[in-house]
Amino acid sequence: MEKQYKALQEGLEKMKLVTVSAAIKETQLSREEIINFVKAHEKLRIFDDLQHHWINENVDGHC
Repeated sequence: MEKQYKALQEGLEKMKLVTVSAAIKETQLSREEIINFVKAHEKLRIFDDLQHHWINENVDGHC
């Protein structure tokens, strides 16, 4: 399980994983596990393609 979370974190940091559905396919983690992980790490963000909103999105870096 630890290996899956590490793959998730690396994928999010490198922006190779940007949606929950892509993260599920890549890591085999559940939707709930992925969302909870991202919420627990405020510097990470992901787009919830079922609910159509960003998790941990903020205005930093926006023009």
